[in-house]
Amino acid sequence: MGLTNNAIYLIENAPRNEELFYWISDFKNSKSAPPDHLEAELYGRAVSIDYPVVKTAPGVLKEEISDLMQRLAPLRHHFKKMLLDSRGSTEPISEVEARRMLTVHGLPIRWAYIGLEAGVIYSYPGKATYPDDYDPRVCPWYKLGAHKNSASWGNPYVDLQGQGRVLPCAISLYGKDNKFYGVLGMDITFSDIIQDYLTTRAGAVGVTESFLLDNQGRIVVRSSQTKVVEDDKNNSTLKLPPFPVSEVTDAVKRGESGIMEAEIEGKSRLIVFYQMSSLHWYYVEQIDTAVYIGSTGGS
Repeated sequence: MGLTNNAIYLIENAPRNEELFYWISDFKNSKSAPPDHLEAELYGRAVSIDYPVVKTAPGVLKEEISDLMQRLAPLRHHFKKMLLDSRGSTEPISEVEARRMLTVHGLPIRWAYIGLEAGVIYSYPGKATYPDDYDPRVCPWYKLGAHKNSASWGNPYVDLQGQGRVLPCAISLYGKDNKFYGVLGMDITFSDIIQDYLTTRAGAVGVTESFLLDNQGRIVVRSSQTKVVEDDKNNSTLKLPPFPVSEVTDAVKRGESGIMEAEIEGKSRLIVFYQMSSLHWYYVEQIDTAVYIGSTGGS
């Protein structure tokens, strides 16, 4: 995932920079908040899409982490890019269109954040709504991703910030000599993925179903999944079934994209799969072979 690599680079090797960053106390004061800290229809509150918010854990002093946050300040651009990349298109868009997507329409990734062992969260979009006693290191999403060697998907839950059901994903931040720095997390709106991302393509000629897979070839969500499964209170990690064609899962694990024919439930299907480079997810389409051949005039 690009954001993890950028975060580690900035933590360990960041060149001097003049980027601004804002503490949560800045967000709570209209005179010191980011210029774009404005009411956003999508979030139902004021947010900044230009600047994340920095919130220290109880007992952690600003002076202790100011240098660290200055190194991480350029990450604000990468946060924004990651959310925009989740729209599933590489077509260029204007700044006006991007702002509307981020504040009105919405994108599959709704929140992204980094919690560090040093006792601080850097969260995007920036907002002033974290309680004083908030400590990322004790949060379920942090525990979900901490000290893991790959991304972990958690059970869907209701977002306290008003975004409905979201699917959390978290991954550890490791630097040189396998040093653990913290966790990168993001919340993905479950309904948006199904409705806006998958079902539109599932309605295309010959496409019987579409999927999003993680980098291990496991099904995160599919177009036929019309509702969110109930939370398993005894297990915070979401159980993801493997894609039913082992050749596809093997290719995904190798980081490959491609097309292959397979028999699924006794019927011939073309499986098209390609990696979304910014997120390392895979988008997969399952196509009725006979319909596809007929539509292309094949014999």
